[in-house]
Amino acid sequence: ANDLNARAAQVTSDRGAVVASAGHDVNLTTGEANVTLDEAHKVKTKGFLSSKTVRTRDSLDATTAVATTLSGDTTTVAAGNDLNLSGSNVVSTKGTGLYAGNDIKVTAAENSEKSSHFKKTTKSGLFGTGGIGFTIGTQQQSSDAKDTTSSAAGSTVASLNGDVTIQAGKHYRQTGSDVVALGQKADGSNGNVDITAKNVVIDEARENYASRVEEKSKSSGLTVALSNPVVSAVQSAADTAGAVKGAVQTGGGRMQALAAATAGLAAKNLYDAGSQLAQNPSAAASVGVSITYGESKSRTITSNTATSGKGSQVVAGGDVNIRATGAGADSDLTIQGSQVTAGNDIKLKADDQLNLLAAKNDSSLRSKNSSSSWGAGVAVQVGAGGVSAGITANAALGRGHASGDDTSYGNTHIEAGNRLGLESGGDTTIKGAVASGKQAQAKVGGNLTVESLQDTSSYDSKQQNIGGSVTVGYGGASGSVSAGQQKMKSSYASVREQSGIKAGDGGFQVNVKGNTDLKGVVIASTERAAEENRNSLTTATLATRDIANHAEADTDSIGIALDSSMLTQGKYGAAKAVIGNALNNASASDNSGGQTRSAVSPAAVVITDEAAQLCRTGQTAEQTVAALNRDVVSAHTAATKIDTRNLEKTVEAERLIKQEAVKVATIFTDEAYRESFLEKARVYKVQRNSKTGKVVIGPDGKPLTVELSQAAKLALKPETGGKINVFTNGINNDLKAAAGYAVQMSELPLGQDIYLVYYPEANNSISELLVAGYQKFLEGSVGDLANATKEVKNLMTTYGESGLNLVGHSRGAMTIGNAMESLAKDSGSSGTLSNTSLKFVGPAYNAQDAANLLDLLSNGNSNSVTLQNHVDDFVGSIIGWNPATYDQRPGDSSRVREWVRMFGAAPTVHSCYGTMAVNPKGCNKQYGVPKTVEVGTQSSESVGVKP
Repeated sequence: ANDLNARAAQVTSDRGAVVASAGHDVNLTTGEANVTLDEAHKVKTKGFLSSKTVRTRDSLDATTAVATTLSGDTTTVAAGNDLNLSGSNVVSTKGTGLYAGNDIKVTAAENSEKSSHFKKTTKSGLFGTGGIGFTIGTQQQSSDAKDTTSSAAGSTVASLNGDVTIQAGKHYRQTGSDVVALGQKADGSNGNVDITAKNVVIDEARENYASRVEEKSKSSGLTVALSNPVVSAVQSAADTAGAVKGAVQTGGGRMQALAAATAGLAAKNLYDAGSQLAQNPSAAASVGVSITYGESKSRTITSNTATSGKGSQVVAGGDVNIRATGAGADSDLTIQGSQVTAGNDIKLKADDQLNLLAAKNDSSLRSKNSSSSWGAGVAVQVGAGGVSAGITANAALGRGHASGDDTSYGNTHIEAGNRLGLESGGDTTIKGAVASGKQAQAKVGGNLTVESLQDTSSYDSKQQNIGGSVTVGYGGASGSVSAGQQKMKSSYASVREQSGIKAGDGGFQVNVKGNTDLKGVVIASTERAAEENRNSLTTATLATRDIANHAEADTDSIGIALDSSMLTQGKYGAAKAVIGNALNNASASDNSGGQTRSAVSPAAVVITDEAAQLCRTGQTAEQTVAALNRDVVSAHTAATKIDTRNLEKTVEAERLIKQEAVKVATIFTDEAYRESFLEKARVYKVQRNSKTGKVVIGPDGKPLTVELSQAAKLALKPETGGKINVFTNGINNDLKAAAGYAVQMSELPLGQDIYLVYYPEANNSISELLVAGYQKFLEGSVGDLANATKEVKNLMTTYGESGLNLVGHSRGAMTIGNAMESLAKDSGSSGTLSNTSLKFVGPAYNAQDAANLLDLLSNGNSNSVTLQNHVDDFVGSIIGWNPATYDQRPGDSSRVREWVRMFGAAPTVHSCYGTMAVNPKGCNKQYGVPKTVEVGTQSSESVGVKP
């Protein structure tokens, strides 16, 4: 057959020539080296009440190409027909030549590898839960990864100190391989590369990668968990700290401010829990225990694929000449995703088309995941109030997916150290390529098209989850359900490297017989070449276009949570749900933009076909040249690819800190709700000393009080003068303080009884302030009446006509005022308070408004309110907007200092009202004897009574 075949062969001559020839084909190919590995391991360890088993299995199947190499002082390979090099080497010291009567192929062989890695970990026994508790059961985690890779093992045709000559009778193709002549020849000149064929293709070899990873987890077992108020506060503070850290790292100013406020509330909650424990150690004995059996499982599958180009190289220390000639319209020269470099000149010539193109690289990601869990058991709460128990159950589902696709381009680079010459009998296309030299010349027999290419990327992901729980016990049932969704979308399209023709000080000379079409490219030179008028562009017609670069990313996270408190807590429960769900979301977006403009350095631009130019662009040749962008320096601004992972972290941190803020704030609002609507507003008779009139203190240091039954509240006896005396307390008053203030501020004669409608104290000052805010702005209008307000209203309807004396201190005045406002809205309320008197001390309610209401509700029988209010009392003067009745203050003090002192221990301007103060000397010395005024009625159209 007159063929020469060499496979994984080595032919070397240190000093002589190596010649391989055949009358027909010469095939220099690779052999194979194979590696196969398969191993498995099992390791089992035991710990205290637990065991762990790890199973692994790894396999590898790899094939590596083993090259054929011909190496001599000079090396020549000649074939009468075809010459094929695949993953092989033809090299020499002084000169290398490849000759074939038909085709020459210098291509890459393939290295391949397949691998798999499996790992499964099984734990059984006793585990920690991350909190106070433990689990008895099993846990399994597994990972199964499979990879497939193929890479190019290129051929090399080279001469260390000589020329490389390649001549094919028909076609020449070089794929993922190198042709190199770098060193100096004997005459001192550098090596040249000369490639001649009727058709020439120099392109990239394709490399591929694929992977699939499947991860699974499964657990089941019996979990015992413990809780108590102090531990819960500590855990809440820890959760808040984590959320705050995320917000600080990724959030903006508003989120960081919210994080700081949330951290402050969490710290206050932790402090209050610790203080209550110190004051009442029995609180630590309140313990919740849950015992549940449950199962959970999850699965994630991720697949990645990629294909990329390994370009060819043609490199010479001297000149590179590549010619496609001899076949007329079939003589094309194509260079794709490859590099041609010369220390001196490069000449690329095609009888027909000359194509300088980019190689395309693609990658994709596909991922899907699912999860589920369920549990059921019992929960027991043991505390000072006794024991409660219930049955609990929960379940959850989740699923998601993600997909991403990327395309990038590996540009072709033609780099001449001196002169660059491009010549085509037909069209020349430079698409995703840069051709450069000290001097750049192009002669195009057809059209010249130069275009930049955009890398693109798109990503889309969605995660969804839903879950719920229910508890049924002796006290009733409760439940909750929640759902969430996270979405991410991004897109990107931007030129990474601008295509074009670039010249040095020698300038560019471009002559195009047909149309020149420039899309987001430059034809550029140095300033010196422009200044010395070395640049020219001559073309029949000229069109230029720009490319818009862009990047966008949007992500959002939204959730909804509903629980049974919406039904059991009335308007408050509904408001909690609305606010909580309104804040159970976050979103973020980012974008970037740029432009890749076409530009031509200052040059002599000549358009030779005026009529065709006007027809093609609607502009004359003169207008086209005048409008040409000459700024080649700033012609390209790429879009910045958005960091989607960081954007997702920002959104997740925002949503987490919002939810943590709601959770922490709810601790305080729940306590305010409990104090106002769940805790019974008790009515007490305060025991007074028959001789001094002061509060009787019991052996335990607390005032003696007697709680009234419902029957007793309906059978109260009026005092001398015909009225029943009732006091309402302000904020931050325990029963001891409220009883003391009842006697102190009511200023009743000896022998008269005083009854206290006790608005219970919350377990923290923030909740107390929330209650005050509720009473000031919401009670009776948007919200319902608090239990204490209802008690006062009941007393009004029961005794307001027969005889009732109401005394309100601080927030207690709002309790009375709101009860009157509610009463005024009732049908038939006219005259209900016809025998009622009011006294306000340091009131948060306006005495004038109370007087107007009293006048209307009494049919004019009572038309004033007795008022004591110090000028420096912030509650009475600022919140209640009442006039001052006296104004003495210590000489070294000020209004602001007195406001601050109100938050401290007595005596203060807010605690020194009445004539029976605990420390009357201290109060009278600093602030004087309290003075009283009567605030009379003024007409008010905003107040009305239903007849």
